[in-house]
Amino acid sequence: MKPSRLWILGVSAVVAIPILLLSMSAPSMAAPSGGTQTIAVNAFGIGAKADDLIPARGTTQGVVSVGDVSILDDQLTSTHEQHGGYAIVGYDSGTCTYTRVSPDGQGAGSPYDHTYELCTATAVLARGSITAQGVVETSSGIPKATTLAVTGGTGAYWGETGTVKVAFGHHFNTYTFNLR
Repeated sequence: MKPSRLWILGVSAVVAIPILLLSMSAPSMAAPSGGTQTIAVNAFGIGAKADDLIPARGTTQGVVSVGDVSILDDQLTSTHEQHGGYAIVGYDSGTCTYTRVSPDGQGAGSPYDHTYELCTATAVLARGSITAQGVVETSSGIPKATTLAVTGGTGAYWGETGTVKVAFGHHFNTYTFNLR
């Protein structure tokens, strides 16, 4: 599976899924202490398919090129199983634009022979939304764990800053929001 496809299927946004109250996922949310709070959710791609990619003008459909865009579409769930399932706590949506696609002239041993996507996504939760952006790096077709910057929020998250750690998994990705 190509790295961007994993991003689409994992980190990717969600649309048209009923949002349950975030309080239903209390185990995944740490109580604020010292002005910080941590929210952990799993992301499951629902609308995107592994071959979905909007090609940049003048490029070939199905061949990843600089300027191509992935659409993010995930439902967000609690990280803790409850009653045989994981409660849906929200969704995310956004885009990732390819800014470097390997191989790009770098030698095979070069630390820069990777694919990079600049991503911006918004997680919509019951108490508001959190927007983050940053670069996702892929090496040998596998996205590396990354940290994105929280660039804003609405509702209960208005004025928040912090980071989102993204751990890519085979079936889902895990986002850990560290807000201050």
